[in-house]
Amino acid sequence: MPAWILTPDAQAPARARRLVADQLAAWQLDQLADDAVLVVSELVSNAIRLGQAVCLAVRAVAAAGRRMLRIEVTDSGIGPVASAPSLPGDDAEHGRGLPIVEMLTDSWGCDQDTHHTLVWAQFPIPATATYTTLAAA
Repeated sequence: MPAWILTPDAQAPARARRLVADQLAAWQLDQLADDAVLVVSELVSNAIRLGQAVCLAVRAVAAAGRRMLRIEVTDSGIGPVASAPSLPGDDAEHGRGLPIVEMLTDSWGCDQDTHHTLVWAQFPIPATATYTTLAAA
């Protein structure tokens, strides 16, 4: 499973987008790249607000009998658990990221323990993707 540690700075979302796009290209899943890089940018942007390093992981998983691309962003902060997003008011400067994540993904969620918060998002892998392109996943 490819995983990277990102420093909590303004360049972290851009680095995350490049890493995910490059990994999807290596797996020949370019058709997922546009939505996946937007989602990872939102998740990493939210996580780095705590000012701590973030772990980004990308993998293929089986969920409910389907192959899914799963993006995970883990930070060592404990904050409010992400829940069903609502759209912010027209004048709000923040709050549009999770509604975008919800619209673009098949599913997403948030898991916490006493030391970490992990936010994940999943995309269906097209049936045309071959097993060999995902063997390293």
